[in-house]
Amino acid sequence: MAIALDATLVRLILVPATMEIMGHWNWWLPAWLDRLLPRAGFEGAGGERRPQRPQLLRDPVGDEV
Repeated sequence: MAIALDATLVRLILVPATMEIMGHWNWWLPAWLDRLLPRAGFEGAGGERRPQRPQLLRDPVGDEV
């Protein structure tokens, strides 16, 4: 009975309804966590990390470039 209830009520009704109500917020991810997670490539490019933001370069005088 528990499996039938889980499969019908939770997975077929509650989860899709909640995702529809939340809309864009379903896919929100904090920036710090986004930087830590590896990029999932579904076309053969998986496992690579996302490129980091470029570091600010400094000239010999110490001014930012």
